[in-house]
Amino acid sequence: MKPANKFALLVILGLVPGTAIRSTPPRLSGRFSLMLFIDSGSSTPAAGVSGTIVLSPVAATGRPTATGHYQAPLGSSGLGPDRGPAMAREIGSDSAEVVLNPSARGPRIDLAGRWRLGGLEGRWVSVGAGRAAAGRFTLRAGR
Repeated sequence: MKPANKFALLVILGLVPGTAIRSTPPRLSGRFSLMLFIDSGSSTPAAGVSGTIVLSPVAATGRPTATGHYQAPLGSSGLGPDRGPAMAREIGSDSAEVVLNPSARGPRIDLAGRWRLGGLEGRWVSVGAGRAAAGRFTLRAGR
């Protein structure tokens, strides 16, 4: 392979600094697979809770940018209702926030993360619950 072709291939693969082809991160729209890893504050520490979130875009450009609903067995871990409303907003081009049970009395879960490898990954915290709980999460599109 000629040196010029090798350089072109490295640029396409993003191996030359400052030349990576940037793709648009996934949008907060559609069906998502949710996994909450519970690090502290739950009756089942170090466990995981899996579920789904379905989001639809909101026409306005303000907050939130998507609304919908979630379903996950949060009650068994003392984190809140097993299903309820969800809202989300994108922050810049690489981050997003999602809130489970945002408008209800009682606990809600705030998730904040960055888009990585086709999904949103970050930290979550339970707000308004009798005891504080927190951990890590992943949100993957289309599952």
